[in-house]
This record gives sequence, structure tokens and C-alpha cells, in this order.
Amino acid sequence: TQSTWDTEMSDILFKGVVAALVTPLTPAGDIDVPAVQPVVDFLLARGISGLYVCGSTGEGLGLSMPHRKTMTEAAIRAAAGRVPVMVMVAAHSVEDACELARHAQAAGADAISSVAPPSTPGNFDAALSYWTAIGAACALPFYVYWIAATADKTVTPERFVSAMKGLSTFRGVKFTDTDFFKFQQLLAHGTPNAVTGPDEMMVAGLAMGSHGAIGSTYNVHPKLATGIFAAFHAGQNKEAAALQWRMNANIAAMIQLCNCKERGTNIIAGLKLILRELHGLPVGQTCTSLVSPMSAENESALLAAVRGQLE
Repeated sequence: TQSTWDTEMSDILFKGVVAALVTPLTPAGDIDVPAVQPVVDFLLARGISGLYVCGSTGEGLGLSMPHRKTMTEAAIRAAAGRVPVMVMVAAHSVEDACELARHAQAAGADAISSVAPPSTPGNFDAALSYWTAIGAACALPFYVYWIAATADKTVTPERFVSAMKGLSTFRGVKFTDTDFFKFQQLLAHGTPNAVTGPDEMMVAGLAMGSHGAIGSTYNVHPKLATGIFAAFHAGQNKEAAALQWRMNANIAAMIQLCNCKERGTNIIAGLKLILRELHGLPVGQTCTSLVSPMSAENESALLAAVRGQLE
């Protein structure tokens, strides 16, 4: 029989722990299509309940349109209906974003998502126009990717939700911000499906009503992340907090040794390093336009820091 929580959540599309999937690349910079399946199988075998494709972690804005479409198709094929797949379709032009949205639907995605328009961050009116065009380009559920650095600081949760409800396909928010009062207010004003982004604060998000979490580091320590979610919903708050502390030790090492203070996407180099060297997954290197490479010294230090601490 279903638990009360399962019953309440039965109509929520994205819940639990969703991995912001890395994009395996060949030495030539193409999508390594055969490498996608083992990564997805690895994550799903450890309880991951959804995939977020071609987002920041997936280096989406650093990939060409054909490469993004190839990765989308490969991820959907690898998931094979076992978990829902959301595709991040934002692009520098709204026309390209709409094309990616239509492609995602044709490829069999379960939802699409978009950040604010890259050319006009911090402008809600511009973002609303951009999101409305993308959301209307196909029939898939649409999720806003709310990032603190590009969000309009003047827009209230009430105004945001009211405006987004004018888009019939709007279904939710991926909230990569640390203002959890604002997150709770997005839910209070009627956001149907809201998940948090900061991996290092998963427990805080769950305490404020999050349906789940979408994050980059769940690629490398999925059991810790799914353990946090399970413990929290079993009422084992001390266990959830203890697992969060363990996960945060890994995250702190990645932030430091990947030089994330310079650029947040630098963490991708560390994620791919750990997946290659400690999990045996051939994910290749990173897209150099978005990620600074790690020094050999920092690579060794990161592997030493997280070895034996990922489960």
C-alpha cells in the first residue's frame, strides 16, 4: 500500500533525487553516445528518480544545437521510461530554445526547463516573454530554472506564480537559491512542483516543503543523496542531517579543489574526474568554454579526499 506521502505526491512529476546529468564527451568534443547508458544505469541502480539533461552540469549552453539534440536523445533512450527526463532548452536565441523544446517533445522527454534568457538576466519581464515563447513551443510541462545570480531580485513569489500561471504548460520550479523563505512562498502561492537546487542544503529544502532535489553532485554520491531523502521522509531527521554532513564534506572538497569560487561550473571537472577514476564510468573531459581544467595536484587531492566517502 502507498504511504500518505506517496498518495499526496502521486501527481507530482519530479520528486525524490534527480541527477543533473553530466554529458559524456569524446576527445574530439562530440557526444560519447555509448557512454550515456552506463552512467544512467549507475544512477538509477542507486535510487535516482529522475534526470535533468543539458543543464549547467550537462554543459548545455556550451554545446552546439546538434550535440544537445544528440545528448537529449541518448539520455531519453538510456532512461527507457524508468524515470522522468527533463531537458534544459535555454539558448542564446529564443528561436533556438523553441527548436530544442520541440525536439525534446519529439524525442520523448517528460518535461522541459529553461533559465532566464542569457542576454537579459535579472529582468523578469524579459524572462516571462522568453519562457512564454518556449513553453508555448510544445505541449510538455515547463519548469523554470530559477538561479539566484540571474533572477530578478524585485519580483515577489506571488507575482512570479501569478504571471507563470498564464502559461498553460507551467508546472514548476527548479530553485537554485539559498532563500528558502522565498522558496516556501513559491509553494504557498501555488507552484505545482518545486524542487531545490543547492545540493549542500537538501535537508533545508525538504524542511521547507520541497518535493525533491535536482543537483550536480548526485552524479558522484547518489546513495548519500537518496539516503537523505529517504531518512527525512521516514522522520529520521538526525540521520538525514548526518548524511547531509557527509555529503557536504565531499562538496566542500570539490568547491575548493575545482576552484568553484572562480566559476561555479568548474565543479564539472571534478565530477567527471570522480566518475572516471572512482566509479569507472567513461564520461570524458569537459567543454573548455565553460570549465577550467584542474591541475594534476588538485585532481590527486580531490580523489584522496572523497575516496571511500561516496556511499
